[in-house]
Amino acid sequence: MENKIQNTNLNKPISVALVVMICILTTIFILQGPTEESDFFTVLTCWTFTITIFQIFYVISYKTSKKTLAFWLMIILIVISLLFFGVLWYASQLAKGFNH
Repeated sequence: MENKIQNTNLNKPISVALVVMICILTTIFILQGPTEESDFFTVLTCWTFTITIFQIFYVISYKTSKKTLAFWLMIILIVISLLFFGVLWYASQLAKGFNH
């Protein structure tokens, strides 16, 4: 049993490093190529959604009984993602009004 706990503690920094590396690669992938000024908000929303999904997977995989910094960061990222999606939806609905 103690060996399992020790392996989990050793794997945690590696997992954090992998999550950070994936986030960096995601950022490079999303921002590669020419982006117009009008696409910036869409790119930012996609990036926030991707980072939130990775954070959710990380928190679920290392579930503990106490609330950690990763858990609170996940909650903050979910709120920010919902706000971005709300603004994006509102802008798209507003754009429909100016279609004619």
